[in-house]
Amino acid sequence: MLSYVVRRLLYSVVVLVAASFLVFTFVSVSGDPLAQLNIIPNVSEQSRQNVIDSKHLDDPIPVQYGYWVKDAVTNQFGTTLLGDRPILPDLWRVMKNTLQLVLVAELLAIAVDHLAVTNVLGGIGHGKLGIAQPPQRSGFLNLSHDVSHFSLRLIDPAVWRAG
Repeated sequence: MLSYVVRRLLYSVVVLVAASFLVFTFVSVSGDPLAQLNIIPNVSEQSRQNVIDSKHLDDPIPVQYGYWVKDAVTNQFGTTLLGDRPILPDLWRVMKNTLQLVLVAELLAIAVDHLAVTNVLGGIGHGKLGIAQPPQRSGFLNLSHDVSHFSLRLIDPAVWRAG
């Protein structure tokens, strides 16, 4: 059992790194990082070059990703492009709302799963979709299933995609 948990955690780390690299790459190539700087009148070429150098915008994307990971781990996710304000306070501000949405969605998923498994929904879910009906559970086993289901959703991004 321990080897299974360790293997799942290692897979989760690999998935997390791959997903973060892909998201970083797509965000990096989707727009001009200096667009905010370009709309400010009278910005000198030296100022633009200072931003490019300090944010490593001339480096290849894998190198930029390495700097981003380093900033995320050691420097509280770095600073804004203009003004050198720390990004972490902005992240905490929006994470409150994100965590509320995740919590409500998770509770709703557990409730629907519980109702589908206990056939309160008349077979919607497992039976009607051609998925084998799991054995009926009650009491502690049901609570155990819900807690493990919740834990897997928090830990494993593959479970997030699968719903």
